[in-house]
Amino acid sequence: MTVTTAAGESQVTLRTPFTNKQGRTYLPTRDIAENLGFCVRWAAADDSITIVKR
Repeated sequence: MTVTTAAGESQVTLRTPFTNKQGRTYLPTRDIAENLGFCVRWAAADDSITIVKR
């Protein structure tokens, strides 16, 4: 899936598509955060993520 900014200035290709489950839209958080220059860390112990600026 390719996402283009509202101004049409840049495009980002996401590895994982958006999904819709029971009327809720789920976004590929890792793809979006990494394309914006953030680092994503997954903590399996408590099923949480941490997003920090690189």
